[in-house]
Amino acid sequence: WLTPPYGVVGAESPVPGYPKRPVPRDEDAAKALKKRTLTNLYNARPQWLADAPLVARCCRRGGLRLAG
Repeated sequence: WLTPPYGVVGAESPVPGYPKRPVPRDEDAAKALKKRTLTNLYNARPQWLADAPLVARCCRRGGLRLAG
């Protein structure tokens, strides 16, 4: 999620023997990648959670409880 293949290219590592490091393809990709942080990923509400009212209610209460 942090470095999608369409936004980065591999650049040689400054240390021999290490894998290539991801760098943005261009300035537009660099701007888009700056917004892709782990905090934003964590705070994003996934569509499957919005579509599942029971799961959403359980998560808002602080835990998953089985009905029955």
